[in-house]
Amino acid sequence: MSARHHGRLAMFFLLALQLAGLGAQTTPPLPAAAASAAPLVSNSSLDGQLLFELLVSEMALGQGDAGTAYEWTLSAARRTRDESLFRRATDIALQARAGEQALAATRAWRLHRPESMDALRLQLQILMLLNRPEALPEPLKALLALAPATDRPGLIAALPRFLQRANNPRLVAQLVEDGVRPYREEPMTRVAARVAMGRAWMEARELDKALLLAQDAHTQDLTAPGPALLALELMRERPAAEAVVQSYLRQGNAEPGLRMVYVRSLTAAQRYADAAVQLETATRLQPNEPGPFLLSLIHI
Repeated sequence: MSARHHGRLAMFFLLALQLAGLGAQTTPPLPAAAASAAPLVSNSSLDGQLLFELLVSEMALGQGDAGTAYEWTLSAARRTRDESLFRRATDIALQARAGEQALAATRAWRLHRPESMDALRLQLQILMLLNRPEALPEPLKALLALAPATDRPGLIAALPRFLQRANNPRLVAQLVEDGVRPYREEPMTRVAARVAMGRAWMEARELDKALLLAQDAHTQDLTAPGPALLALELMRERPAAEAVVQSYLRQGNAEPGLRMVYVRSLTAAQRYADAAVQLETATRLQPNEPGPFLLSLIHI
């Protein structure tokens, strides 16, 4: 390293130290009249100490010392409880391929900000990257419990895809089943829970179990599209799943897109007469939409 570069680093350290000292000084009191007239000012959270910690961290990172950068950033995050700093510490560890340190950062993040769903999501992702399936249940259950009630059905529905990174379909299916068990009978989540379990078991090649869950989910809410979508994916290997699709499509508010997916499935199976019936229904329900008519010209 050149003498000029050493000098520049020294200047940064001196500046940071000066700012840290200034931030720690006590501001002299204002005269009473001036104090009453002065507007209230909200000071930035970037005080001298934090500036010093961040400067040291970024300079260390610039010199290739990710370990020092991580320690300073995580220390600042713990002191300030700033979520962006916890994320930065985690990112530094991940970029350095230090998985255990990244995991430690998410745990500290959760400890200081227990309400953070971002911390839980990141912790789950890191555990999957580290191939630590035995540690997944606790943060998964915590994530579901922390989610607002209105968001929980969507979060449950997304679990099978989110957990695919674990690269163990049977384990994922068991995780999903255990995780959503408290929500199977709640009105807002009972359909989403069954569909998520069914999709996870389908990926694990437990098709009979997946079919039973699709059928059960459909009986919980005949107008919900999720069970029908799952049944569509099961139809090829479990023909009994088609009854769920047909029952859903008989509902007056059935999703038009799902009907067209069914049409494509029928044409792929060379069931052209059945596909024509569905196309006629789609055209009758959506007379101003060209999609069904054009699809009929292409496939039939």
